[in-house]
Amino acid sequence: MKSLARRVVLMCVCAAAFVPAFAQITITAGVVNAKLAFGRTVNNNVDTLVTSIDIGKPGSTSWDFSALQAHTVASGLSVDPATTPFAASSPGRRSR
Repeated sequence: MKSLARRVVLMCVCAAAFVPAFAQITITAGVVNAKLAFGRTVNNNVDTLVTSIDIGKPGSTSWDFSALQAHTVASGLSVDPATTPFAASSPGRRSR
């Protein structure tokens, strides 16, 4: 799970390299770890119909996502890899 969290953080850092210095949303490693903690259900809402949306000006503290349509939802339960039947398939992976 730590590997997944590190990948998510790495993707956020890479994405941040292509945006202005004053990002509207800050995501910390602690936030990612809390969202992906064992036993938590993670829901990903996907809108494949809207291709762009104006969510506000830089420095805003609230955003309007009302134009997005969550017509596809993918849910996943975060589990300790050591408790799954696939634990042996991931040598070197340790649980938290």
